[in-house]
Amino acid sequence: MFMNEVLARFSSLPAVEALLERLGADQTLTVRGVAGPTPALLAAHAARTLSRPVLLVAESEATARASLTDVRTLDRMMPCFAFTPDAPWFRSNLSLLGPSVAGVVVATIEQLNRPAPVIDDRSSQNLAVNQHSPLTPDQLVAWLEASGYERTDLVTEPGEYAVRGGIVDCFADTQELPLRVEATGCSRCGHSTRSCSARLAR
Repeated sequence: MFMNEVLARFSSLPAVEALLERLGADQTLTVRGVAGPTPALLAAHAARTLSRPVLLVAESEATARASLTDVRTLDRMMPCFAFTPDAPWFRSNLSLLGPSVAGVVVATIEQLNRPAPVIDDRSSQNLAVNQHSPLTPDQLVAWLEASGYERTDLVTEPGEYAVRGGIVDCFADTQELPLRVEATGCSRCGHSTRSCSARLAR
């Protein structure tokens, strides 16, 4: 209830209404001098009100991560993701947006200045993983590397994977939760299951 009241007050501010009017006229808009969760709040409100995607440019990667968290907190149903065109999940995330779909894409200036990647038509190839897969952890890691997944110490975002001994944790954009693959089967959220299956997108 408190969040709805904050959003209602925010949306009725004259400055916010003026900004949305300019955005509604298809103008590019630069807003400076706002801090904290305000840019994310404004971007989410603009996307929802105008029913179209909004690009939120953050000054640093830390600010971009915070903005992503803020937008997701404000509206769990709205598509919201980082601008990472070289990531394996970016193409499928981008397909969620359209000219009349509310969503927020968060990018840093450095990310926007990177060369655009070449999208390979074979990028839709998948890898099925289940308890019957004759797939070793080394084979899975090789496939993840070839598919553009990023190796990290701890898996927290789609497109990441981590290896500890014979255990591989990976987070596919086609899954809501990370997947754990080990010699005895696979599991989600630490709950082991012999009947687990998943489809990893390249």
